[in-house]
Amino acid sequence: GTSLDAMVVVSKLKSNGIHITMQDVYQFKTVRYIANHTEKRQALPEVVLPDHLPQLQSLVERRYQLKSQHLTQSALGHVLLTGATGFLGAYLIDEMQDDADQITCIVRGHDINQAKTNLENNLNCYFDTAHVDKLMKHIDIILADLSELDHLIIDSAIDTIIHAGARTDHFGDDETFFDVNVRSTQALIDLAKNKKAKLIYISTISVGT
Repeated sequence: GTSLDAMVVVSKLKSNGIHITMQDVYQFKTVRYIANHTEKRQALPEVVLPDHLPQLQSLVERRYQLKSQHLTQSALGHVLLTGATGFLGAYLIDEMQDDADQITCIVRGHDINQAKTNLENNLNCYFDTAHVDKLMKHIDIILADLSELDHLIIDSAIDTIIHAGARTDHFGDDETFFDVNVRSTQALIDLAKNKKAKLIYISTISVGT
């Protein structure tokens, strides 16, 4: 079934006192496995937080406060960008147009023309047509999927890699999330080492939890 069907199942079970999550449905897949998981979870002892937890939190906050540092801005040079077809990616492209020597975006698509269209359509959501045309003149596109970056071969020099692409769905198959969010990051780390490029990694709470 669809994710909507799964939501209906979760809602009906909840109304009958059985609490499962959407992720449980995707992870355990069958009624038998979901039932076994629910029984095991109900058998777990209740977690009791210590009374001194607030004091511990306060101690950690004081101990690990970030100290202000003098930061210097370095040239971006040739930038390789993931996540260009998202909200953040669009504004990163816009912000870098005057600072980067060249911007190369990794974009999905059936072919390079569709990838270009996908990127252009996304930019059109946030900027006027004339501005998008200006941005597109300074962008090169590599046709690739985040889950396949370990096969990526780039001959040109890369100075900066900005990894702003990820799968941020709140539920789904673990292996798919791992391929897109973890393996892609490892592939870009390896590429940065090979190219001696700066790597800027951008994540969200949705990816980290």
